[in-house]
Parts: sequence; C-alpha cells; structure tokens
Amino acid sequence: MYDLTVTNPDGSAATLTEAFEVIDAEALRVTGVTPSSAENDEDTDVVIAGANFESPVRVWLGEVELDDPIVQSDAAVAVTVPAGFVPGVYDVTVENPDAESDTLEVGFEVLEPGSDDDADDDTGDDDDDDADDDTGDDDTGDDDTGDDDIW
Repeated sequence: MYDLTVTNPDGSAATLTEAFEVIDAEALRVTGVTPSSAENDEDTDVVIAGANFESPVRVWLGEVELDDPIVQSDAAVAVTVPAGFVPGVYDVTVENPDAESDTLEVGFEVLEPGSDDDADDDTGDDDDDDADDDTGDDDTGDDDTGDDDIW
C-alpha cells in the first residue's frame, strides 16, 4: 500500500495513508459475486467476477468447496451454491490450477427463506409511511382536514 500526498502551489500538503495499492496485472483476483445473496432453500447459480481465472478452477464458499465451477472467461466463473447452507456471510475463494488463489471477504450471504431484506419491494408500499400516497393528494401541505392551509 502506498500513501498519496497532494501538495498545493503554496506548499501546503495533505496525505492520505494507504491510498492505493499497485497490483500485479497477471494476479488472480476475485472482485464480486452476482447475485451476492440467496436463500438457502434452493440451489442458486452465481457468477464470480474477477481477473485471470484459468480452467479448471476450484471455488470455496467459506470452508466448503463447491462442485463443478465453470470458467466462462478469464473474468468470470459460474458455479452453483447448493441448498442447505447455514445462513450467514461467507468468504468466496477461487484457486487456479497453479494453486494461486484469491479470496473476496464477505463475498456472499446465505439467507433464511423469506428473510430477504427487500421483501416489501413488491407490495407497492414505499415504506415512508405517508398515509396520503396515491390518494390524489398533490403534496401541497394539505392535511385533508378541511382547513385549507397552504405552504
């Protein structure tokens, strides 16, 4: 990791410690998982994004090696997370045939069925508890009490 220092023409300076890291362009990297979570009551196909994947790879979700990962490209690996994982947050590790590996910490979350954080998204409720939503109220401050107050 390297510090980054910016110096103004007047000589004043500011430093951000550990601002950037130079990485080996040829190194295996795991950068994301799509989707990043799934319920544990059914198998879920995921795609692991990164760089420099080489077939055949090995993939772990936490300490469990997943079966039959498929290298789609040097930047994508497809694999199935099987049903039955204990709910929790897991690291995702990919290993190339030469034993080089990389781990995305906190890369995938297994959820209890029905515990999806966005469970209310399809109800039409925007969760702002505004009782006047979708009633034709033009949100001018009228509280529908008949006293005709205006902003």
